[in-house]
Amino acid sequence: MVNLLPEKIQRSLTRTYYARLLSLSIFFAALAVFASAAFLVPSYLRATAEADATTRTLQASQQALNLGAKGGTAGEFSVLTERVAILKTYMRPPEVADVLSLLTRQVPKGVSVSKITITPGDDGAGSLSLTGKADTRTDLLAYVAVLQGISAFKDVSVPVEALASEVNVDFTLSFSFDTSHS
Repeated sequence: MVNLLPEKIQRSLTRTYYARLLSLSIFFAALAVFASAAFLVPSYLRATAEADATTRTLQASQQALNLGAKGGTAGEFSVLTERVAILKTYMRPPEVADVLSLLTRQVPKGVSVSKITITPGDDGAGSLSLTGKADTRTDLLAYVAVLQGISAFKDVSVPVEALASEVNVDFTLSFSFDTSHS
């Protein structure tokens, strides 16, 4: 193919072609950088939330260790309460966080819970088991009355064997929950 244009116009067209090609390349490179940054924003936000939650958990654990040296159960419940607060900071808190929040809200002074087993079910329902020790039978009955007063907990009752002792009462309470209606 023969180009019949004068040499000066040919060079001008070649320069214009390469200038447009370069500007288009820069545009697509910039577009790729901005798109990559936009895709990293959700990851950054999640990582920041995780870092904050980890920091709060560490602070709560250190505070609980300080309280644990003094009071034992109070420190454990402060850590548990802080962890529940951390779980609730996420978009939709799981029903486990709701149940833990309800359990730790009003624990009487003479009751210490050593083990909580939660089995979540469907739609905010499930079952749970509390194991612990009460200073007196009256303290245990007061805690059961508190749990019975919470509408999310169903079939809360004291096993007969837990009522056999007057002091240092070991107990295991098993009942169901439904947080979807509370």
